[in-house]
Amino acid sequence: MVEHLSLGPSARGEWAPGSDCDLEVPADMALSDAHAVVSRLEETVRHTKQQVPQVNIHLEAATNATVPSQEVTRQYSDLAARLCKLAAEIAGAESAHEARLYRPDEPGVGLHQQKTQEIPALDVVVHTTFRVSVSLSRVHLQVEQIKRAFRQAYPTLGKITIHAEPGDERSPHGRREEGN
Repeated sequence: MVEHLSLGPSARGEWAPGSDCDLEVPADMALSDAHAVVSRLEETVRHTKQQVPQVNIHLEAATNATVPSQEVTRQYSDLAARLCKLAAEIAGAESAHEARLYRPDEPGVGLHQQKTQEIPALDVVVHTTFRVSVSLSRVHLQVEQIKRAFRQAYPTLGKITIHAEPGDERSPHGRREEGN
């Protein structure tokens, strides 16, 4: 899985895909096998994107640990609504249209015990719609602003994922109209 791909100016001064990225591979993969995967990927990028003269891929070991979690959106519907409102203040009215909250399973800690905390360490996924004509760099900037706003308002939140979706140019803030 490609974790990060940088953007930078090409030799001609034009903005084009940059040459540095991180590639996540299974943690138990042999270095020789991982290097072979990276070499093939670098060669493919150089061959298909000739405006990228140099490609440097950094290997990252994927963690095999999966933390089970339970969806708790109903139990925290007020928080889900507040998160959507915060996201919409940045991305535009009605752009954040779905928030899901997840509680990582912790042995011996029940939902009723966590609910006594003000805001527990919940993982958040918010779906936000942007106009199709908005540049990816602008969407990325707004996604990062949304994450910062969430952290500032609710510092105990766990992992925050903002799912940016293309919308419909004909509707406000790119939101897809029902039936389209």
